Amino acid sequence: LFVSLCTNIQAQPLHLRCEFTKNPIGIDVTSLRFNWEADVNEKPGLQSGYRVMVATLPALLTKGKPDIYDSGITTSESQGVTLSIPKLVSYTRYYWVVTVFGRNDHKGMVSKVEWFETAKLQGKSGWQAQWITDGHDKEFRPAPLFRKTFKLKSKPISARMYIAGLGYSSIFLNGSKVGVGTLNPGYTDYSKRVLYLTYDVTKQLSQGYNVIATELGNGWFNNQTPTVWNYNLAPWRARPQMICELHVKYSDGTQEIISSDKTWKTSTGALLYDNLYVGSTYDARLEQLGWNSKNFDDTKWKSVTLTKSPAPIIQS
Repeated sequence: LFVSLCTNIQAQPLHLRCEFTKNPIGIDVTSLRFNWEADVNEKPGLQSGYRVMVATLPALLTKGKPDIYDSGITTSESQGVTLSIPKLVSYTRYYWVVTVFGRNDHKGMVSKVEWFETAKLQGKSGWQAQWITDGHDKEFRPAPLFRKTFKLKSKPISARMYIAGLGYSSIFLNGSKVGVGTLNPGYTDYSKRVLYLTYDVTKQLSQGYNVIATELGNGWFNNQTPTVWNYNLAPWRARPQMICELHVKYSDGTQEIISSDKTWKTSTGALLYDNLYVGSTYDARLEQLGWNSKNFDDTKWKSVTLTKSPAPIIQS
């Protein structure tokens, strides 16, 4: 039995992951971690080698002629590997497969084609958007609201939003929430590194007028209350701020980018105070109903204030 297991591997690789995620859209590194599993319930086998291929078109992988990367047949029992792929460019979808081999196995078993999508491989220099805030001091308590109305010539075939809202951000497109969760982006030393998130917002956009709207909370970025850990004295403390780019692709091959800049509008609403330790103060009488929808009248809102990036590194 042992000899038969070592001779050939008949289990197809399953549950492929790139950067520990199935089909991720926020890749901004060129050294990528690929993982897979063997379908041991089907036909168990012992892996003794693998081949990972990456291409711009899935058809190239079925023909075994990848145009981006080919690891070749590499001897290894590991079902996870880190590979450097220098040909990657930003805002592009790539397809990949892995073939696994047993001992004396010259054909191997090929996985289904999976994909990953790059974000901002250029790092901080890749942003054309500007950091914006509302101009208030860091001790000002009401949470800032931001919005930008824009017009699309047609329904996009693809749209990605890249955004960092410090400390925490709630994001809306045409009144509908973008993404899941409320504690984004994750905590970092904000004077050294800031995290951005990537969202697929294709279904939330339409032809004609649309609106991006955000509400920012203090989070760990601007802790206004003294605590035992002295986060209120953190050197990075500042008024909540954000940077955002919406990349839109049309069926005719053209593209458009809507960026945070001085044309955005800002105000405050019902969230008068928010703090991770002591909670929030919310006055529903101050709600601006429909503030995150495209039919809202923002003529009384103020223009935003441009500010500098709090950190030299902006990372997915």
